[in-house]
Amino acid sequence: MYMALAIITFTTGFAIRYWINRRRFNRRTMTGIEVFSSYEKSWMTQFGEGLLRLVSIALILIACFFFLGYCAQSRHEEKAVVSSPIKPL
Repeated sequence: MYMALAIITFTTGFAIRYWINRRRFNRRTMTGIEVFSSYEKSWMTQFGEGLLRLVSIALILIACFFFLGYCAQSRHEEKAVVSSPIKPL
């Protein structure tokens, strides 16, 4: 369960970061300057992308915690299997 959640949240966070960077790349001119049609559009776009970037970072960090939870769970299950007493015949 933890591994599936880790994969989903990491993929979502990475996809958001990719989408933002692709939009920024496509807005650049040959000189490397981002071009907007108006000041308001520039401000709203940069503000929205900043929020989305924070969300993507949070998702990637949450994915790391899910992965650590998966590792802890699998170690706990291994110890439970190993420490079970074996009854002789």
